[in-house]
Amino acid sequence: MTDPGSVTEALIAAVREARDRDGWNARTLAQACAAAGMPSLDQSTITNILNNRRQRIGVDEWLTLAYVLNLPPAQMLLPLTSSDRARLTPGVVVDQEAALRWLLGQTSAPRPDSDLEHELRWARNGAPLLGWQELWQLTGYAKGLLREREAAASRPLPDEGKYLEMLLKVHQNELEAIDRRLRTALLTLTEHYDRMHEQQLSPPACEPMLLDEMDRLEVPRPKGMSK
Repeated sequence: MTDPGSVTEALIAAVREARDRDGWNARTLAQACAAAGMPSLDQSTITNILNNRRQRIGVDEWLTLAYVLNLPPAQMLLPLTSSDRARLTPGVVVDQEAALRWLLGQTSAPRPDSDLEHELRWARNGAPLLGWQELWQLTGYAKGLLREREAAASRPLPDEGKYLEMLLKVHQNELEAIDRRLRTALLTLTEHYDRMHEQQLSPPACEPMLLDEMDRLEVPRPKGMSK
C-alpha cells in the first residue's frame, strides 16, 4: 500500500500534475496568481513549492492555485492518483473514499471512536453545507420531473381512430400523475428554501421555470419570491 504522504504533499503533487498536463510554468502560473489577487505567489515562491523547498501552503494560496488551475479544491488535498489511502492529520490515515466523502460534506469525519453524539455534532455543524447540497438535489429532481412532463406533453397523438378516446385518457392520466409528483417536489423545495432563510443562509433565487410551475400547480412560492 502506497504511503499517502502529507496533505501538503498531495496539494503540491496536484499543482505539479496540473502544470504538466496544461502546459503551465512557474512564470505563467505566477502571473495568473497575481491577476487573481495573490502577487505573493510569485515565480520564485511557486518554483520553491513545486520543488518541495517550501513545505507550507496557506489556505488563501491553496484556493488561489485551485482557482487559477481550475481544479476542485477538495481534490487537491487527496492523493487520488497515487494511493488508496489519505492522510487527514499527521496522525490520521483513512481510506480514500472516507476522506473524499468527508471533504465533500457527505459524511462526518472518519474516526474509530465515532458515536451518536459525534454524528449529531456533525449534523449541527455541517447544517449550512448540507442545506446547500439538499437544495441542489431537490432542484435537480424537480427539473427532471418538469422535463419528463414536457416530453409526455409533446408526445404526438393520433387525430382519429378507434382507440382515440382511450389514448387521450391514458395520456391525460400520465400528465396528472407527473403533476402530482411534481407538486410534491415543489412543495418540498419551497419548504427547504424557507428553512434555509430561517437558518440565515442565502440561497439563490428559484429558477423561473420552477416558479411558473409552482403558480400553475398552486404551490406557495418560497418566501421573498412572490410575483
